[in-house]
Amino acid sequence: MAEIEEMRDEITKHFKNFKAFEVVRDPSDHHFMKQSKKPKAEAAKAIFNEYTILEQLPSETSSMIFVRAYEDHIDLMRAVIVGPQGTPYADALFFFDILFPQDYPSYPPNLYFHSYYGLHFNPNLLYPNNNQSWLPKKSSMLQLLLSIQALVLNEQGPYYFNEPEPDLWRRLFSSTKKSSCLDQYNKDVFRLCCKAMPRVMRNPPMHFECFVLGYFRENAYKILMNCGEYMNKYDVDLVEVMRLLIDKFEKNGSYCKHLYYLVDEADQKISKIDGGEKKAIAQGDDQSSLLINKWWKKFVNGFKFNDLFC
Repeated sequence: MAEIEEMRDEITKHFKNFKAFEVVRDPSDHHFMKQSKKPKAEAAKAIFNEYTILEQLPSETSSMIFVRAYEDHIDLMRAVIVGPQGTPYADALFFFDILFPQDYPSYPPNLYFHSYYGLHFNPNLLYPNNNQSWLPKKSSMLQLLLSIQALVLNEQGPYYFNEPEPDLWRRLFSSTKKSSCLDQYNKDVFRLCCKAMPRVMRNPPMHFECFVLGYFRENAYKILMNCGEYMNKYDVDLVEVMRLLIDKFEKNGSYCKHLYYLVDEADQKISKIDGGEKKAIAQGDDQSSLLINKWWKKFVNGFKFNDLFC
């Protein structure tokens, strides 16, 4: 027991001291490792300038973006973005592996999204606004990460707003109001994000191990209370997810058992719902999830940011 407590204290210590930007050594688990090459002189200069910009990130763990660069592979980076509050992505961790091309900054970085989530992101990434583009000499890696946070990890979802084929969404949800579609989308995304949290804890990317465990230990209560709010709003869909999170967060060193009352309250609501309404809810979930997966599967192999954010 003493050894376990000592290990937990060590994780908390590392988390508290985790820098928003740091140069590390081993990129062996990096998605683009086999494509890594020594960059040209101009590209190397531009990448080192990115270091200077990223060093300005807030050093405290309340930062929303954390980046690791690699000492012997300067064309590689890894970043994690914390899901913004007020969105279905809130408090989830989104990891990206980054490859700077040989002609950087004339061409934007390539990014690979670590999909622990069963989701592969809002199609904003694949079908950006034509008025927004990568501007050589002006755009930066930090701007790109902030753009992902602001434009992709938002509450609006792809319904009607960002989709390449909005008529498909209109036909599928022809009998449902737009706000109901967005509610369903947000609920599905939130549930997927919550389900992924134990997967991230079980298999965190290298150099973020203590950060991941410490982060979820520190934020377990907030995440579970947010889950409770979603259960109150949507009634029945998140009960098992809540049970899973309480169990995993407890094993990770957070005290959460006292929040089982949220699960009990949801169970009571479920018991009062008749069979027809339960079936309608399930059908709505299936319909929404099928459409979401149709588009998000496109991102399983990563994506390139050609003509993306300014």
